[in-house]
Amino acid sequence: MKRLIDSWVIDNFERMRLLATGRVIKYNRNVDPCTIVSNCYEYLISRQEQITADNIEAYAFQYINFQVIWTNSDTNKEELQTATPFYRSLQYDPRLLEKESDEISEKVKEEEIYQERKAIIALYLERVKHKKHKRRLLEVMLREKIISSRKVAEYFNISHTGAWLLIKEIKGDIQKFKKELNKYDNLNNFK
Repeated sequence: MKRLIDSWVIDNFERMRLLATGRVIKYNRNVDPCTIVSNCYEYLISRQEQITADNIEAYAFQYINFQVIWTNSDTNKEELQTATPFYRSLQYDPRLLEKESDEISEKVKEEEIYQERKAIIALYLERVKHKKHKRRLLEVMLREKIISSRKVAEYFNISHTGAWLLIKEIKGDIQKFKKELNKYDNLNNFK
């Protein structure tokens, strides 16, 4: 089987290198395509029992694709461990750095919004602790991740209309509560 793999890799080396080069460019990886082809050969050798003349190409090309696409692949991990800050510095593109910082700031904003909403819901739950039907409904919706009135109706064995009205009431209460908190926060910031 090793002879079959050796001869196939020798005959198809250029195709494998072109595929690896294309994937590296498409996914903007800092990996040498010849390294991927070399790793592919080692992979094929390690899978000798499973490889036949019919499926060797599929194994090889699938391996090359996954090594480039997956960020946690062996090839990408090796590259991260051996890379220096000056590697491929001629191809440095400052727009990529700006894009990363924009993505980070967007993620920070999303996290702030998420945390704010979580806090508002927690404060609302504390506010309605004596209104057990509202508190129970909201707790179940959050715990079970139920958002439709139909699912709420099935869970509590109530009518769809009743479930819809309760959900609408709770959402309205939360919106009012949020406006009150924002108004209070604006007053404190004004001072």
